[in-house]
Amino acid sequence: MHVWWLCSLAFIMLSATKKRFLAGAFQMVHHRHRMPPTSRLFSTTSDAIYQEFLWLSNEIRKQEERYYNNPQNPSISDDEYDALVRREEALSQEYPHLLLKLQKEVNLGAQTTRAGRVGTTPLTTARVKQKHRQAMLSLENVHNTTQLLAWFERIRKKLVNSQVDTVTITTEPKIDGLSLNLRYTRQSTQWELQWAATRGDGKQGIDVTHAVRRCPAIPQILDAASLPLSGDAIEIKGEVVLPQSVFEKEGIRANFSNARNAASGILLRKETSGEQEDENWATKLSFYAYDLDLGSERKLDGQEALKVLLNLGFCTPQPTISTTLSILDDQTQWNETDITNLLGYHQSLMKHREGSENASSTWQWGDYEMDGCVHKVDEALFRAVLGNSNRAPRWAVAHKFPSRVGVTKLLDVTVQVGRTGSLTPVAILEPIDLNGVSVQRATLHNFRHLQQTLGGKSIPRETSVMVRRAGEVIPQVVGIVGEVNNHEQGTISLEAPTSCPACGSIVVAEREWTGNYDRGFVLRCGGPALLCPPRAVMALSHAFSRDALDVTGLSQNRIEQLMEAGLLKVPSDLFARPEHFTETVAALKSWGPKSAQNLVTTANKIANEGVDLSRFIYSLNIRFVGVHSSTLLAGLYGKVDSFLDDIEKVGNSNENDCLTVLFEDNEATKGIGPAVINALISFGQEEELVRAARALAKSVKVHDVSSTVSTQPVSGNFADLPFAGWSVVFTGSMPDMSRTKAQEMAKSLGAKSTPGSVSKSTDLVVAGDKGGKKLEQAESLGVKVMSADDFIELWQTYNVQSAVLDGKADK
Repeated sequence: MHVWWLCSLAFIMLSATKKRFLAGAFQMVHHRHRMPPTSRLFSTTSDAIYQEFLWLSNEIRKQEERYYNNPQNPSISDDEYDALVRREEALSQEYPHLLLKLQKEVNLGAQTTRAGRVGTTPLTTARVKQKHRQAMLSLENVHNTTQLLAWFERIRKKLVNSQVDTVTITTEPKIDGLSLNLRYTRQSTQWELQWAATRGDGKQGIDVTHAVRRCPAIPQILDAASLPLSGDAIEIKGEVVLPQSVFEKEGIRANFSNARNAASGILLRKETSGEQEDENWATKLSFYAYDLDLGSERKLDGQEALKVLLNLGFCTPQPTISTTLSILDDQTQWNETDITNLLGYHQSLMKHREGSENASSTWQWGDYEMDGCVHKVDEALFRAVLGNSNRAPRWAVAHKFPSRVGVTKLLDVTVQVGRTGSLTPVAILEPIDLNGVSVQRATLHNFRHLQQTLGGKSIPRETSVMVRRAGEVIPQVVGIVGEVNNHEQGTISLEAPTSCPACGSIVVAEREWTGNYDRGFVLRCGGPALLCPPRAVMALSHAFSRDALDVTGLSQNRIEQLMEAGLLKVPSDLFARPEHFTETVAALKSWGPKSAQNLVTTANKIANEGVDLSRFIYSLNIRFVGVHSSTLLAGLYGKVDSFLDDIEKVGNSNENDCLTVLFEDNEATKGIGPAVINALISFGQEEELVRAARALAKSVKVHDVSSTVSTQPVSGNFADLPFAGWSVVFTGSMPDMSRTKAQEMAKSLGAKSTPGSVSKSTDLVVAGDKGGKKLEQAESLGVKVMSADDFIELWQTYNVQSAVLDGKADK
């Protein structure tokens, strides 16, 4: 009787539906990926490695030049740049003879690679430059505890011969900004800013005094009394940054890709630009000083220098910690236990950078981006003993965060079939450590993106690719590194498949939308979900999930075990079980008699007590039919047979049978859109799915809508409900009902929310058997407690009816 509204919209959408399956949807557009200019591969041959080496050397210098001369339009991110540098360093160490050859060929000597130079190569710009009194060196990097301990061992070996008993290590955040050197000269009783310059090549940098004079964070005049025993000029080194909060709020994001590039761009804007916008942005910059050169024989220890800088009115990197290490003898090395607090500091800093909810509250970090922390020998005397290399001090090291971007080899591309049947290309990679995790697989999103990123319809195997993993984001292939000129290892096809790799069904292409945004075509397996193994596992997992049939104790791994044992193919198999089911399940790996019996007990309870019609509909795993849509459909049909009959009729109908009253005229179906209608029609056309749905309806009692719980009271007056606006928490087991059912009943009594934990905002705790920790928390916070029996009696008193709306968005 309800088939009319389903059919009419199907007729309206017929032409759009047909367009989804046009063969032309398989044609993918090929574009060159921006991050390297062309797709390239290298085998392990000497010539191929050398060509990659040459490409990396040129590419890194090009990116440095872009960063320093055009910071508002960088072509790659900082992480991508770091990945190129790490790859260059790895090749330098593994192939020193090729490094020597490269240095001779490009005629740059040690500056051929990033490791051999400070900053960028000398700029060919006409802008004024200032010479640093002391070279502004880079820092050596360590990426893990092993490398950090190796640095400490070099320190220990150098100092043990100097008759030193202890050494102090100061640790501070490594601010990701633009290095700046400030020169102040003595004028009677004060020091005045003479000039400010960037690091440049380490020996001289670009003069940015004009911009710095507009920056309130940098004092223009210093009190001479605060600087005893200094020379005629002092130099203060630090990092200039644009606070992240300012970058987000002041409209600067539209002009720069990140806060670091924004700070660089604002400082390096030419004085003649004359834009008021530039003038205002310069006032937003912050400066963090970390080094003080007095211009005299007196050298300050690290902590002493920071105190002087604070007294002069500068901000310094905070917080800092100090660690004192004992130098006992020539044989005793330091280990992880000795530097536990340093490692803890680094972990807290990293969690802060990732925005983790578990970030340590012990530290108060600044409003700037960080890419690690810096460990420094604090004593000036020991710094002099340790000295510097040609590009970095030996007494300091940058302890970088785990890499989020790296370069590795592409071994293959496979196709992964998702729960909804979507086909996703996945890159199989030579293992690489990213952000502390070993990555061997990375998504390529879809086949259009795949061909744009990898540059065609095929690619040589073992191509060098760049991979990114940030936070908990799924690893993804960013682009290709180097040039493709070798096919010794064969090729990998990048063509979109025409059949499902899991079940052999035809592949269909559907246009996907997010709101009004067209995401392009998505390839999907066109066969029945329960006949496609990857989809079947996910479909069954969905059917047994909390919002559906609510079968506890069935993970995807366990579902796979039951499927492989021939015990589970469709949801009804769990409720209409064959003989010796329990014994067979108990014999499976990691199950045992108790787990098997618990599963059977749970299944029997669900079959006997039954489920709401809305939960039954949701368990069918119909595309676009989420919790809310399932509830609306349940309210429309009322009975499971009415729903299944209508679905089956629509599936067997043709266009002429659907010419009835317009769907939009029926107010009862408000909230059920075209996507849901199409999905219902498609479901009805798959006989296997309809048969599985009917089998489930026979094996599990499905409540009519009129016999289920509702959030709407008979009186219709929400304010009169006993839990109106309350936050109600359940603890312990509820008599003869699931936790989900009890939460629905609480909402029917007016509860605003039913969270899983007790807090100060909790209004009521309903305690069943074995209440446990939540009950203790309620008593300590003074939260009212009600027994489960009193709760049920209260609900029965109010006699609430009809179906619950869970309020969850459709998938």
